[in-house]
Amino acid sequence: MKNTFLVLLFLSLNSIFSQTVEEIITSDFNQIISYTRQKKIDKVLDMTYPRLFEVYPKEMLSSLATDMLEGMGITTIYEDNETNLIVSPVKNVANTSAQICVGRYNQNMILEFNNENAAKIFSQSPMNGYTVEVIDAKKIRMLGVSFLLAINDKHTNNSWRYMNYSDEPSNPVNDLNILDSEILVETKKLIENF
Repeated sequence: MKNTFLVLLFLSLNSIFSQTVEEIITSDFNQIISYTRQKKIDKVLDMTYPRLFEVYPKEMLSSLATDMLEGMGITTIYEDNETNLIVSPVKNVANTSAQICVGRYNQNMILEFNNENAAKIFSQSPMNGYTVEVIDAKKIRMLGVSFLLAINDKHTNNSWRYMNYSDEPSNPVNDLNILDSEILVETKKLIENF
């Protein structure tokens, strides 16, 4: 009986440790997408790349993510669409000790507005990677592609941490030296290969 238990324990540990890095990252990407759809922002932040918190305190990001749109009279409903997650190969970043990986997935959401004018303005504002579908005078659907970036470097204590990635000029992450320039360059290359 004792030997059977040890064999089962060994097999369980072996299967846990035999997961590839890509499988771990894919699982984490799916978890982040799930947490986002459930609006469990603090759980997403627990998995987030720590350098982001050097610029934006974690408590502020949590508050912004949960209150910002609602404070503007906008309710976000994430649709339970098929994500079609595609994960890039893991890449070593030259001249650094960093490794990165990018996930591309479909993200659909409905925004409900308290004000018809706000809905109209928002529906006419282009967003990179998204198309907008007007459902009614106070409701729009956003259909598009989002990217997650996985990073393993000296700032993560050699574990994988994550962040949303967008190369839009208005994205403050690109201007605040949160990501090393080499990481930004290699991330763009991985995205171009999707």
